Amino acid sequence: MASSQQEGSHAASSSARGWLIAAAAVAVAAIIAVVLATRGASEPSSSPTGAAASPTATTEAGTPSAEPTTVAPDPGATASAEPEEPSATPGDRPTDPPVPIEDEAHPTPGVSIRLSAIESVEGVAEIPGEVGGPSLRVTVEVANTTEAAVDLSGTVVNLYLGTDRRPAIGLMKPGGSLMPSSVEPGAAATGVYVFNVPAQDRALVAVEVDIAIELPVVVFEGTAPAAG
Repeated sequence: MASSQQEGSHAASSSARGWLIAAAAVAVAAIIAVVLATRGASEPSSSPTGAAASPTATTEAGTPSAEPTTVAPDPGATASAEPEEPSATPGDRPTDPPVPIEDEAHPTPGVSIRLSAIESVEGVAEIPGEVGGPSLRVTVEVANTTEAAVDLSGTVVNLYLGTDRRPAIGLMKPGGSLMPSSVEPGAAATGVYVFNVPAQDRALVAVEVDIAIELPVVVFEGTAPAAG
């Protein structure tokens, strides 16, 4: 009987000791959990936050603005220009009505033009473009009765054949010479011009004389001397 009581007392004692150990273990675990939680809250996060985490470039109020963009000019756009005046040629210049080949022409008051000689000669070709053979040598005279010199530096003389005005080929020989640069008041100046004119084309010729761009062109028409 006494032995049974001792065994019961021993079992109860062991059971109580086990509960105490378990309770102590639970308490220790709770304390460790609290400590760990406290440490995690007190330590700073390893990853940066806010402005330090990802800095961005912001423009301060005093920062100068970016340079203005330069726009290249359109290559297709061109500046407009005033149209140039067309160069004057006998074909589009004012021309006086033709006069007989032996008469005088007056492009302006005080200036007279005449063909002082028309001779039949044998033309000589010396430069490319010239054609030798039966030719006419025409002497053009410009008389000045004004009070100022007349500029003759731009004088042009042409000769045309037939009613269709075919241009004759000019030569320098024999005896060709250009008009001087000017003619003084009260004087006369001459120039000698040679043109290839076959004998069959002399029934009707037109000699065109243009002494200055500001004056009209004059024309002499008639029959030229026969080939000698």
